[in-house]
Amino acid sequence: MRTEDGQPISRLEPTQKPLFLSKISGVRCPNCSTLQPIYHMGRTNPHKGWNKIAAHECSTCKSWLYFDGKGRNRRFFLLGAPLFLLSSCLGTEVVTHIDGLHYFHEARGHEEGNFMGFLVAILLFVLPTLFFLSRFEHIQVLEKDGQL
Repeated sequence: MRTEDGQPISRLEPTQKPLFLSKISGVRCPNCSTLQPIYHMGRTNPHKGWNKIAAHECSTCKSWLYFDGKGRNRRFFLLGAPLFLLSSCLGTEVVTHIDGLHYFHEARGHEEGNFMGFLVAILLFVLPTLFFLSRFEHIQVLEKDGQL
C-alpha cells in the first residue's frame, strides 16, 4: 500500500525500538499491545488532507494500524488546549526561578525567561504533555483486503 502522493507506507524494522517519546505517548497495537512509534503513527492522522489512506505496519503482528480521528476536536478543546496552557504556564514559572534561564526586566520590575528558558519550557513541559495526549487517540486496524 502507498499513500496518495506515492510514498510507501511506514514500516519498522523488527530490530528498531520505539523512542522515549513513544513511551510517553503510549500508543499500542490493539491486537498484540506492542508499543508503536509515535512518529510513524502520527503520520496516519486523518486531519491532514494529503494523508487520508496512510497506515503503519505493526512489527510484531503485521497488522496495519491508523488513527481514525474520532473525537479529536472534543479532545482538543477539553484536554489539549487546557493542558497546553497549563504546561506552558508551569514551564514558564519554573524557568523564571532557574539561574541562567531568565533575566530581570527593569522596566516591569520582574524576571522573564530568555530564549534558552523558552526552549527548556517547551522541551520539558509542553512537548511531553502533547505527546501524552496521544494516549487518547482511537487506533483502528485495516482489514485484510485493505479496506478501512
